[in-house]
Parts: sequence; C-alpha cells; structure tokens
Amino acid sequence: MSREEIDLIWNGACEWTLKAPIEKVWDFIGDFILVRNWATTLLESCTLVEGVPQEIGCVRLCIGKPSADENRTPLKVFEKLLELDNSNHVISYEVTKSNNPIFLGVFPTIQLFHLSDSPSMLA
Repeated sequence: MSREEIDLIWNGACEWTLKAPIEKVWDFIGDFILVRNWATTLLESCTLVEGVPQEIGCVRLCIGKPSADENRTPLKVFEKLLELDNSNHVISYEVTKSNNPIFLGVFPTIQLFHLSDSPSMLA
C-alpha cells in the first residue's frame, strides 16, 4: 500500500466533549503506556517494550482484543512516543510495526482542549 493510499484512509479527526475538568481527563489518558486503562473495548494489553515510560522514544506494544472470528489473529502494533506535552495535553506517536500493514506509518495525535469550567474536548 502506498503512502498516499494510507494517508487517504487515515486522514481525519474525531472529537468528543467530556463533562470533566481537563486535568482529570489528562490524568486518565495522559499515560502513554496505560492506554489499556481507557481503551478497554479495543485492547487486550499494552506493555512497554523499549525505553523509559513517558519518555520520548519509548515504545509500547498494544495487542487488540481477540476477534469473534477464531481464524483472525489479534491486531499487534508497536507505537513509538514522539511527543508528550503535559502542559498542552498532547500525545503524539507513530505506529512503527504491525501485523496489519494498514496501520504502518500512521502518526496519531491526542490533544485535550479546555472548553469551560468543567467540560473538556478530546480530539
């Protein structure tokens, strides 16, 4: 699959408004290795495989939940932390290896925005 084809598939954004202060949301999702704690419906496990937790360059291995189709292998992705900005509530990482090539070279970013006294936006 070409870089252009991958960009067409993965170009986009999602947004959620959460009824919680930004600091509480960040405490919950701001740990790069503990993504399993909030992505429970997607991930079976997520473990540090290289580097120091929360330091730029560390690598996590995320393994997806088993599929109802017993013949399908669960998704495995290695993700390298590129940015972790606690002040601006940003995490960026790169998918460096995967057993599904459609995920290779993807650069997700998660950012929180303060909307008012309570709600936060996850983008």
